[in-house]
This record gives sequence, structure tokens and C-alpha cells, in this order.
Amino acid sequence: MKKKAFIASPQKYSSILAKKMQDEELWSPVIFLTGNSNLTFVNNHFPEALQLNYIDSVKGIPLNNSSHSFDLKLIESVDIDLKIAVSLLDRNDSNSRSFDYKDRLFFCYEYIVFWANLLDEFKIETILFEEEPHQCSDYILYKVALHKGILTPMMIRTIGDLGIIPTFNFETPNIKLIKQYQAYKSLYDEKEQLEIPRALSSYLQKLSGNYKVILEEHLWDQIDTYQEIFEKENTFFSVIKTYTKKIILKLLNPQFFNFQSDQKEANKPFAFSKMNYFKYQLYRLKTIRAKIRLFKIYKALAISPNIKNTNYVLCALQYQPEKSTCPLGGKYNDQRLMIMSLREVLPDDVKIIVKEHPSQFIYDYARYGEYYRDKYYYESILAIPNVELVDMKIDIFELIDKSLFVASVTGTICWEAVNRKKPALCFGHSWMTGCEGIFKINSSSDLVNAVDIIFSNKHEINLAYVHLFAKAIYDLDFNLAVGGESQLAHKKVTEEENATILFNSIKWLTALN
Repeated sequence: MKKKAFIASPQKYSSILAKKMQDEELWSPVIFLTGNSNLTFVNNHFPEALQLNYIDSVKGIPLNNSSHSFDLKLIESVDIDLKIAVSLLDRNDSNSRSFDYKDRLFFCYEYIVFWANLLDEFKIETILFEEEPHQCSDYILYKVALHKGILTPMMIRTIGDLGIIPTFNFETPNIKLIKQYQAYKSLYDEKEQLEIPRALSSYLQKLSGNYKVILEEHLWDQIDTYQEIFEKENTFFSVIKTYTKKIILKLLNPQFFNFQSDQKEANKPFAFSKMNYFKYQLYRLKTIRAKIRLFKIYKALAISPNIKNTNYVLCALQYQPEKSTCPLGGKYNDQRLMIMSLREVLPDDVKIIVKEHPSQFIYDYARYGEYYRDKYYYESILAIPNVELVDMKIDIFELIDKSLFVASVTGTICWEAVNRKKPALCFGHSWMTGCEGIFKINSSSDLVNAVDIIFSNKHEINLAYVHLFAKAIYDLDFNLAVGGESQLAHKKVTEEENATILFNSIKWLTALN
């Protein structure tokens, strides 16, 4: 029997997938989140479905048309971390800084009730998410769905061309994948020859080589600006080149006239904020100025540490606001908690070297204001005993190789570390969970146990096991583009091709149930 489905992704390939699922009589899509990408397709193929504009849903506009009464028992019964939900709204308040805590909290309460009633009204049995939900409205929809026992398929991005991991719950690893990984390890232990495909082998070799080579693979969408800032230090030219080109291209795009912003404006409720394109770009330019000032502050505080004959832990920060820290990082969304927790369990003479994420200074990432960083933020890190900020020009692979271990809130550096036979403490929920050498940290006891194991020399990383984890993902053959046009172009797939890959991944995933 066809399951009534809610397509909570505004990408066109997700809507094409919905049509494929309907044709196969697996789903009956009755609700869509729509945007410029998929609106025409949904209108043509699902004229009777309920459409909710994606940006409108982010801003809470559907709440204004809701007649549902407040339901305290429902709010109390849904297992939702309101600290995460409230923090996710930082993404929408990056310029005006006017979204009060009380208004954010009420926004969350209203959405719990709204989504619960809508799912009941349409008898929804499955909700397709594009990836881990990281807008507040999406995150609440996900949590309400889990509360109701509704299936929530979503795609977890990994890195490079490993592919994606389909899952129903981003907070737990995919059991089928982990079982395949364990099977590969058993075969390897029994001296079976397990072929690593040539393309995967080439990628894994890069991880053991030069950092600049793998940088182009991991930061493909910002490598030009990275080189301008950190290698040529040509910040003004980078700004002009990046934004003149982008603004002109936007003006030439017919969809310019359909521009919608998900940002709250000062002195306006979130739902009534309608920032135009020119004001949006003005804020982006202000953000760039803030990034330039922030980089100067960081450079003044950072040093080139003496890492010879020094016992240290390399702690890598993540760009914020992003899904990597909220919701995936959980309570470690404030990354200073990770550093302070490490300081608490490490011997006093073990230094903690902290490196900022390059995207925090890169202008391509100027959609959000520098909400999470300022001079005080860095000074508060340096106030922690025996902690140093490291120069951005230092070779990260050299820092990894000479460290005791690496720590990050779901950062790619954890993956780079284990591929160089260094243990990695990954705070929060990550696609790497379960891999050889990766210690998942969600509590103080997790941290104490991981550090005890590493310091007692009880854990030597088997690089072959790390590669088999990569093989387990790669062999799924779900090299899906998750996101918009730039992601599709990077993967060199069409919307139709991407929908076919998504279709296969959903069928593989739903076979688990």
C-alpha cells in the first residue's frame, strides 16, 4: 500500500524522486515544500498536493494561518532539545540580532503543535528530508515525526566522492552500513583480499600525502577564495572578484525577481520580514568587512607554535553557524565547551592547540553575519590554561602528525586524522561514527574513556580498517549531489540522474523496515 508522503525538500530532484515513488506505487506524495527549483514540476505533476513555500515555512508564515490551539501536553511529550531548536534560529538572525529568546521559544512551541496537527490531518507516514534538518522549522518537523513514529529518510553527506549515507535518524549510525563494515573487517582478518576501487584508492592516497592536494578536494567550493586570503593575502581583490561576479550573475538570472530571504529584519516579526536582494547583498558586504576585521584579530592572537618535543592535542574549530555544530554538535554547539572539557581531562602539561576553520574568514561564506566569533571569543579560549591559537598558514597535516590526537565537533579533520593513523575525538553526531580510530563524544564519560584508551596506548589505528570503512560507504554507490545547482554541477549529474540515485538510496534504506 502506498504511504502518504511529505516531501520536505524544495529541490527539483526530490520532487522527481516523489514522482518515481508514486509511479512505483510506493508513496502517495500529498505535501511538498516548494521553491524556485521545484515549483513548476510540483504544479504539473501533483496539482492536488498541499504546497508550503520553503522560505515561508522557515519564517513561520504558515503559523499565521493556523487555527490549532496551544497544546502543552503535546509540547511536553515531544523529545526535542529546545536549546538546539532555539540556536538554529541564529541562522535567521545573523544581521539584525533582534530575535529575542522568548519569541524564539514561542516560535518553537507553535511549530510543534502546527506540524503535529498537519501530519495527523494528512495521515503522513513518511517524510523525505534533503539532509539533516538544520533550519529550526525542519528540525522541529523531524522531532515531531520521530515522536509519531513516522519514517524520516534523509541523506547524510560524507566527504569527497565517498557518497552519501541514507538514514532515518542522524543521531544514530546506519546499522546496515556498520554491519557491512564489520563484515569487511572480518574478511580482512581472515586474509581475504578486498579490492579497493581505483577511484577510492586514489582519494585515500591523497589523505596520506600533501595537505594542499586534499584541500582542493575538501574545500572545492571555496578554494579560490582560500588561496586569495591565506596564500596571497589579497583580501580586497578577493572581495571585488567574488562579489562583483556573483551580484552580476544574480541580476542576469530570471529567478532574481523571485528572490526570497530567510533573514529576520529589525523591528519586524520574523514572518513579516521581506528583505530585498539589494539589502541582502548590503548585509553580505557588511559581513565581509566583519570577516576582514575578525581575521586581523585572529592573526594578532595566533602564533606559530613550537611543536617539536611538545605533547599537544590539536583541536579544530568548525565554521558557524552551520549544521556541523547545530544540530549535529548538540551541546558542543559552543565549541569552547569542547576545549574546556578537554582541558579538564588532559594532564596539565599537555598543550591544546586550537585552529580556526578557514571558512570563518572566507567571503564565499558571507550569508550569515559573524554571529559566533569576536575578539572576546578568541580571548576566552586563550584564557583556558595551556591553550594556544595557531596561525592559519601552518600545515594542518604536520599538526595532525605530531599531535597526540585530534578533536573537533564533527569536523572533517577527524577523518583526515584517522587516515594518517592519529586517533580522533569527534564531538556530536557524525557520518564517521563507528569508523576505526574515531571516538564519538557525547558526554563527559565518553571523553574520559577515550582519553584513557589513547593515553594507555591500548588503541593503535589499523589503517586498513579505516579504508574498509570508506569502502563500505563507497560500495553503496550513492554518489548523490545534496543541495542546489552548484552541488549538481560539481557531481556532474542532472536533476533526473540525481533523482535516480536518490530513488535507489531510498529503496535500499526502506528495505531495512
